[in-house]
Amino acid sequence: MISGASLGFAFAAIVNELGIVDLNTSDFVAVAMAGILSGVIKSPLTGIFLIAEITGGYSLFIPLMIVSALSYLVSSFFEPQSVFTKELYQKGLWVPAHEKDRQILKNMNLENLIETNFSILRPKQTLGELVDVIASSHRNLFAVTNDEGIFLGIILLDDVRETMFKTDLYDHLYVKQLMHNPPTTLMVNEPMEDVLSKFEIHNAWNLPVLKPDGTYLGFVSKSSIFNQYRSLLQATEESF
Repeated sequence: MISGASLGFAFAAIVNELGIVDLNTSDFVAVAMAGILSGVIKSPLTGIFLIAEITGGYSLFIPLMIVSALSYLVSSFFEPQSVFTKELYQKGLWVPAHEKDRQILKNMNLENLIETNFSILRPKQTLGELVDVIASSHRNLFAVTNDEGIFLGIILLDDVRETMFKTDLYDHLYVKQLMHNPPTTLMVNEPMEDVLSKFEIHNAWNLPVLKPDGTYLGFVSKSSIFNQYRSLLQATEESF
């Protein structure tokens, strides 16, 4: 505030000395204090009301608003954080509210969310073999891969719910005839923001995760992502 007052006084004094125009020095002192305060602490409303209250210069409300807003916008362009939060932000000890969600997503690792307890099928397996796999599985979703582990497609329990009771087809219908492509796939190194976007766009609850070469790794569920997100959010709130 002292630097702002000094700057405002110096500017008004120089202009008056040059005879360009007759400026009210006290008004420029008040407005400059509000501008410096708004830019330094990133709180324009505090700058406006505090200076107006201290100086009693409520007639300067419009100039205070203009200068404080401009100071805030210009300073935020070069340095988004205030002097009180900059060091904490750099050390990761404080996150702005509007960045908290994004920061949490960046801290999440897709690889840690992969579930591997899904039965794997081969294209040449028969319907009879598929029924045996279903009987021993606790899942209603099955991945289909080739012998090298390359992902080929999926089969849902709903896809074969009626067919599985037709015993005459057990040796004549194959997995490759029943499988289909999932809504989309996830890459193991994919950013979590993109992962969530895919879940929302395709209205999916489980999506397969692959290596860049197409090797199947497992599935990730939307519920597991939300559970980890809630845990990280709670931990973040407790730490701050």
